[in-house]
Amino acid sequence: MQGSHVHPCSHGNGSAGGVFSAQDRRDGKRVAAAFAEDGFYEIPSFELRVSSRSELAKFFGVGSSKFSSDERNELESAVSDGRMFALQWRSSGSRSSNGEKFDYRGASVGHLRDGLITSWTDYFDPAALGSM
Repeated sequence: MQGSHVHPCSHGNGSAGGVFSAQDRRDGKRVAAAFAEDGFYEIPSFELRVSSRSELAKFFGVGSSKFSSDERNELESAVSDGRMFALQWRSSGSRSSNGEKFDYRGASVGHLRDGLITSWTDYFDPAALGSM
């Protein structure tokens, strides 16, 4: 699978905005294509790390049980120097476990190489999600 170059400060398909949009559509292949072959996604508060494009595609894909069915992510701000990026975002939806609504903000930091994501780490208060 060819990677799609990313510029986290823009909002096109190969950007953080494009990755967020692809996440909302559960388009795991498009999300995975923004990552380098050796790239990874992680959420330290859940001790979660997903590596390799095939695993990323599964994790962010339609059949994934990792997200609520109505979760939406909004990119609020982004900065990048072409090697590193930082994002601020909002996530909202309903908890998978009980249908209770959630709405929280978080931040992501990551690294780029040749326009592809090599690392993407999400930071947020997991208490806002309860038991997904």
